[in-house]
Amino acid sequence: MSKINKITIEEQQKLLDNSILLIKNEIYQMRKCLESKHKFMDSLKHASNFLNELRTNSLNPKQYYELYILIYDGLNYLSSYLKDNNKDSNNNTYLIDLYELVQYAGNIIPRLYLMITIGSVYMSREDAPINEILNDMLEMCKGVQNPIRGLFLRYYLIQKTKNYLINFENSENLNKILNFIILNFIEMNKLWVRLQHQGHSTEKDKRIEERKELKILVGSNLVILSQLDLITKELYNDKVLPDILQQIIKCKDSIAQNYLLDVIIQIFPDTFQVFSLKTFLISLLMINNDDVNITLLLNSLIERLIDYKKRSSNSININSSFLNILIEFIEKLNEIDPNFNIKNYCIILNGILKLSLIYSKEDDDVLNNLNLIYKLSIDKFIIYKNNNDDNDNNDKDINDFKIILKSIENFDDFNNFFKINDDNYFKLFDLQNLKIKKEIGLLILNNIIDNEIKIENLDNLNMIFKYLNESILIDNNNNESKTILSETKKDLFGELSNENNTGLEIIELDIYYETLCKFLHLIYNKDSKSYYKLLIEVEAKLNNKGNYYKTYPTLISILIKLIRKMNFEKIDKKELVNIFNKISKLINNLKDKMPIKSMNLNLNCAQISNECILNNISYEFFIESFIIYEENIIESKIQIQCLMNIINKLISMDQMIILDAEDFNKLITKATLYGSRLLKKTDQCRAIYNSSHLWWINKDEEEEEEAEGGEEKEVSEVSEDDEDNNQISLKKDNKRVLECLQKSLRIADSIMDNNVSIELFIEILNQSIYYFIHGNEMINVRYLNGLIELIGNNFKEVNQTTSGEIENSVFASTWKHYQRTLKYIKEQRAVDGRFHEIAI
Repeated sequence: MSKINKITIEEQQKLLDNSILLIKNEIYQMRKCLESKHKFMDSLKHASNFLNELRTNSLNPKQYYELYILIYDGLNYLSSYLKDNNKDSNNNTYLIDLYELVQYAGNIIPRLYLMITIGSVYMSREDAPINEILNDMLEMCKGVQNPIRGLFLRYYLIQKTKNYLINFENSENLNKILNFIILNFIEMNKLWVRLQHQGHSTEKDKRIEERKELKILVGSNLVILSQLDLITKELYNDKVLPDILQQIIKCKDSIAQNYLLDVIIQIFPDTFQVFSLKTFLISLLMINNDDVNITLLLNSLIERLIDYKKRSSNSININSSFLNILIEFIEKLNEIDPNFNIKNYCIILNGILKLSLIYSKEDDDVLNNLNLIYKLSIDKFIIYKNNNDDNDNNDKDINDFKIILKSIENFDDFNNFFKINDDNYFKLFDLQNLKIKKEIGLLILNNIIDNEIKIENLDNLNMIFKYLNESILIDNNNNESKTILSETKKDLFGELSNENNTGLEIIELDIYYETLCKFLHLIYNKDSKSYYKLLIEVEAKLNNKGNYYKTYPTLISILIKLIRKMNFEKIDKKELVNIFNKISKLINNLKDKMPIKSMNLNLNCAQISNECILNNISYEFFIESFIIYEENIIESKIQIQCLMNIINKLISMDQMIILDAEDFNKLITKATLYGSRLLKKTDQCRAIYNSSHLWWINKDEEEEEEAEGGEEKEVSEVSEDDEDNNQISLKKDNKRVLECLQKSLRIADSIMDNNVSIELFIEILNQSIYYFIHGNEMINVRYLNGLIELIGNNFKEVNQTTSGEIENSVFASTWKHYQRTLKYIKEQRAVDGRFHEIAI
């Protein structure tokens, strides 16, 4: 091999080209001689000539392989000739003589290639001494100890004999066949390893690359072994695998060990892998080489078994004893190498967890093994932590344990999370830093949400919150989350701005809130009282947890839904009152931080308590809403929106209207008053004309019957118009309606912007038409005609200022609105004769 270093790349290529030309010419001459039956001996001479080119030391493995391929094709032609010309003869004498004759060739490389070529043909004959031929060829190959030449020679030997080796049916010769393949493998591996030590030490990397190019030659022996049908898993475990592993261990070469162990994992059947797992793992422990990636090898084996399970309907019988073998391996690995890489250690444990979870779903023994794996992780964590307290990378290395904690996401049924003995799992979880805890806490919640797992009992609820209390529910203002600067750094750079970090923290917190709220919806029990107990427990756990008041709106909504359910079930009103009291306390905790949300929640509770015929409760919730509106709602745009919500909820208070009219009048008077106090006149106008509906409230009769279950109740007088419309009039105050509309008109008239003023007039006209249709006696034809005349006069003035082009002015939208209103009045004339009296 030293000669390779003394010639240039150009010289190497020139040598290769010359050799290729010579080989092609000699093959051509050999074929011509074979075509002439009287020149067979000359053909052997030509074969010997081109085989001499394989004696070179000047080519690298890739170039040598090019010569080998050409020569392989030429020798195949010679093999075919020998088979075709001797297939009809029962006399093996000719082949025997020829087999002995070629052994007198002057050079060992041509001699052995010709010997193997003729020997492989001789083996195909009946009554041929196959074992003797195989042993003879195998023994003779020892004469070539040059790594590259020896590897290709033995590769040729295994390729020429593989058809017989794979297809033999005589089980009596099985051991001899196995010995032949294994011995050839052993010798090839020795040559392959020896190649690393050829040449100067400065060319170590070059030798490594050359070896990687030749590895498939060595692996071919193992591939042929895996194709032998007569090998049973017992024979593989007792004979084949130990012999192979013995050589792999003895060679003490990391390249060979990494490659060959991976070949064993990839090519032999899955059932063989399971049956021989203990043997294989013992060999891994015996390999004393830091450059051998035990983690990658074992993980490759585990992934293969997992993939087999996924792609095959056949299941491998993996029970607790199988898992015990893997766990024993981890324990022995710890004994042999206490400083084994933490990251790799965790990857191996995670692989074992994945394997056990995919093959065994509800096996108690498997769950016990999971518990043991978590215990091993805790022990390793504590030892590593104690031994590396001063290591700057300590926290970074320990982060690798989170993959063990994340293994729970591999549960086929995440309900199994509640079946594990979580003492050790929680201890491992509790040892992690806050960042990892939050990640795992979020993982637990997301898996419960994704699998739609209902939390139906206190045990499961407490188990979940045990993790949340140490992760997501930790106050984010604690010291651990703050950046601590040294005094020197402060002097040099000043206080660092936390604006960017704060933004990221807010986004992170929002994710936590959102996920936690989704989780709350999965807490459920068919029994309403048990359900309420669960929710009370949740409220207690969320109480005083930093910013997690943001989850209260979701909890309140769930409680409201529970009240509806309990009311439908006719549960005692006292229990409903207790729940409303609990909700009221929760809302009070929110009102300073989320005033709008709190006000709307109070309004929703008022509506639900009305359905439950708890009018006192409804009144109190409205009062709370009014207090929040007065004390906390300052911005005018928000005020009008909130006031509209109040009005809409008040209109739906049918039970309060019927049973507690006095309280209801107080509320609607106050709401109307709020409208007159709004800052903008447009808001005042719209709030007041909308408030008019608080004094004129109808309800569909069908809705009433459905809500009350057909029970008779006291209602206000039903007018003929209401009867025609199947409506029940809950409240009618014609005068108050008129007063509201008149006041809104005065406000609209006082607005300086003509376009806005006219638009409000039209809106009031539409409101008036509603009351006219529904029989408000004070909103009569005369009133409507006067309002239409007012609007018309305003448009006449506008028409003068726009020179008759209203459609193209700022008044265009208002004009179209007015025209649609007039069109509606015309259409109503077909169904209601009263509309004929309206002048348009």
